Amino acid sequence: MAQEIHVHLHAHGFDRIEHKIDHLHDDLKNFKIIIMASIAELNQKVSDLQAAVDAEQQEIADALAALQAEVQRLTDIIAAGGGATAEELQTVVDNINAVIADVQSTIPNLPPPTPEG
Repeated sequence: MAQEIHVHLHAHGFDRIEHKIDHLHDDLKNFKIIIMASIAELNQKVSDLQAAVDAEQQEIADALAALQAEVQRLTDIIAAGGGATAEELQTVVDNINAVIADVQSTIPNLPPPTPEG
């Protein structure tokens, strides 16, 4: 009978340990789910940020291309000698080139402004 009580207590002790292990296992699974959700959310935010940056860079590149086209148009006007003095048009060209250089300094790997004349 003493051995029977000991086996029963022994089995009861393992049940509590097994219950605690199961509870810890469940907690770990829940933490993993939370961490994975956080990682997925972070990845989505990084993707959204990259898309926004790409869109901004494209807008700036488009604006730069339009400025470069305008510089070329004004350069052609200067070369043709029409409408305004060369000095007046050159001032405009210089101002546009300054804007282009400023934009280019914020975005790597853009082509330089179109050379004048």
